[in-house]
Amino acid sequence: MQFQDFLPFYKTVPSAVRTLDSERDRKEEHAHMMTYFTEYEQTVQKRIEEEMDRRESQGSMLYDAHPDKETIRRIGKKIWEEWESEFPSTVGEDVVYIFLVGEVFRRRNRMKRGETMKAV
Repeated sequence: MQFQDFLPFYKTVPSAVRTLDSERDRKEEHAHMMTYFTEYEQTVQKRIEEEMDRRESQGSMLYDAHPDKETIRRIGKKIWEEWESEFPSTVGEDVVYIFLVGEVFRRRNRMKRGETMKAV
């Protein structure tokens, strides 16, 4: 059997192609999960993403091995203070903090996978 070391074509395709598919799947899943939120919650999430885009950089503390909890809480508090008058009183600083931590987690994972930093 001279073809014992033969590889099928699909195994010779670089893994980047499979990575693109999985990234597309993650983006589609994220977009689908966003539809579960109320309009208000979607607005908060989009604002958090925009704020993170402004604060994000390669040397950002968000990508430290162990990001400082108090720093993330201060960022959440600052964001809440800027937006407080725009949102209903039934939702407080904790909601902004929850969305912020989720976004930090999502971006850290994307960075670990070597994907681009900006959300698409």
